[in-house]
Order: sequence, then structure tokens, then C-alpha cells
Amino acid sequence: MKKQKQKPIILALFFGIFTIILFGYIIFFSNFIKNEDVLYVEQPKKINTILNEIDNKNIIRSKLLFDLFVKFYDIKEVPIGRYHLKNGMGMYQIAKKLKYGRQDAVRFSISNITTIYDIASKVGVKFKVDSSEFINYVHSDAFKSKYNLDSFQILTHIFPYTYDIYWDANPELIFQKIQTGYKTFWNPKNVAQLNKLNMDQKSLYILASMVQKEYTMKKERARIAGVLLNRLKINMPLQVDATCKFARRDFGAKRVTQFHTCFNSPFNTYKNKGLPPGPICIPEIGTLIDCLNPENHNFLYYCADPSLNGYHIFSKDYTSHQKVAKGYYEKMNALAL
Repeated sequence: MKKQKQKPIILALFFGIFTIILFGYIIFFSNFIKNEDVLYVEQPKKINTILNEIDNKNIIRSKLLFDLFVKFYDIKEVPIGRYHLKNGMGMYQIAKKLKYGRQDAVRFSISNITTIYDIASKVGVKFKVDSSEFINYVHSDAFKSKYNLDSFQILTHIFPYTYDIYWDANPELIFQKIQTGYKTFWNPKNVAQLNKLNMDQKSLYILASMVQKEYTMKKERARIAGVLLNRLKINMPLQVDATCKFARRDFGAKRVTQFHTCFNSPFNTYKNKGLPPGPICIPEIGTLIDCLNPENHNFLYYCADPSLNGYHIFSKDYTSHQKVAKGYYEKMNALAL
């Protein structure tokens, strides 16, 4: 008799244990994501509103189960943030992320940037902040004073790395995060090499920005840097075509003419000696390194090879340079470029 009475109790016990294990697995370990997606919460929202958004996007496997769990977990509101609901996440992981505002950072990569307005445009797309807010911040007196920069020099503190930045960060926090790239590049080794050139960090960056726009073949970067440094040493105008394109904002020009070289601008290196007041783009890390380690030579001129093979022909005197330049212009004329 006792064995017969114990049997239902044992079965109930096993069923209870099985149920607990099953729910534990569903809550903590099973993949509760049906369709991976990113949830943007622009202002704190009630959990019911978030649940509806998640359900409408068909992100989770069961709204009913999740609704029961968030009530048990006592989630009232979801903070501002960007929440990446990834495949493999369990119910508990999702709920914990939303309850405590454990948002996912945006991967913000900087490359192929010509002006600070290009950066602002990317910021406006990637983050909650508006691009105009970012521009207003970097042009503010407080910003310029904090970083010792003028409006032309802002890019000298921006390096082409990838940064993890929270979506709801304000302009100041975004720039602070980007500023870590400046500290990464200007390590003791690079600072020591810079000191050998008797240059400051801003000047090296500006030099690299010009080399960036002048080279096609990477192996020529250090040689072009050497040419520009040779010109600086003898107070010769740099005459970098790319600076004139930048001054005119004629970035797609295939040829530089008097339209560019006669334009009054502090960036016109045909009219003004020395470095321009700021960079004309964000240079690649490799270009910066090559400018820190320029080729030591006696060249003062370079011109695109008339064969248009992507290389330049370097010359030590103006007469030799003119012969190369004549061949290049004739080639360009023949191609109607």
C-alpha cells in the first residue's frame, strides 16, 4: 500500500524537477531569438511598448513567455540605448540587457574622410546626435580651448581607427572616444621619431594629409614626403596640387589649372609658402608612418609618369622636371583629360 501511495508522489517530484529544468533551459540557455535585429530606444519607454515593438519585428520566439518573464523579473521601463538582440541569446539575457540598459556600442570606423563635415555626416547617421550638433561642438570656443585647436586643425586629432561608441553619446563623449586614437598613434616610439624630424604633431599630420592625396603607389609615400620636406627646408613653395583642389572644393578635378592655383586661400600652396593651416584629409596610418620615416634624397620635384602607370618621376632640378611635365601634359591633352 505504501509503495502504491509513494508512486504518484515520486512521479510528481520527477515531473516538477523536469519542469524546473525545462524552464531553466528556456530562460537561461535556449536561443530565444527568432530574427536577429537592433532595437533603438530614443527615450525611456514602458516595457509594454518595447514588447510590442519586439513582437512587430518578429524578433523573439514567444511574446507570451517573454511577457510573463518580464513581469516576474519586474521590468518597468527600458532606458535609452541601442540594443543588439543577437542570435543565441536566452530570455534572461534579453531581459537583463533591457532592464539595466546594457546597450551595445556602435562600431564607428573612420576612413576616406576629407573634412570635419564628412565626419559629422557619419556621426549623424550612426548616432542619436544630429550632425549639426557635432559641428557646433567642434567649432565651439570650449572645444578649441580644451584641445588647443583652431577650426582648420580639428582633423589633426582624428585618426583612422575603429572606435566602439555608445549610440546615445553626446558630441563631447563621441570626440573623447575618437581622441583615444590620437593617444594610440602618438606613442613614445612615434613621438621619438617625430622629434628627429624637428616637427610637431600637427605639422606631421598636415604633411601626411598632402602625401595621402598625392600618391597612388604606396611605395612612393616616403619619397614624396622627402620631396616636401626638402622644399620646406629651403623655403620653397610646396605647390601640392591636392591643396588647391581642397581650397576650391573641387575634389574630383582630373587636372589642376590656373582656376585652382590662382585662387586666394590659405590652403593654396602655390601662393603660400610652408604648410597649409590644416590637413586636407585624414591620412592613412601607413601614410603617417611613412612621413615619420621619409626617404632621404635630393629630389625637389615629382610629376606623374607620362605613361600613366600610377608612378611618379622624381627630379632634382627644374629643367629635368619640366621635360617630364611636358610629356605628361601632352599625354593628358591627347586623352582630352
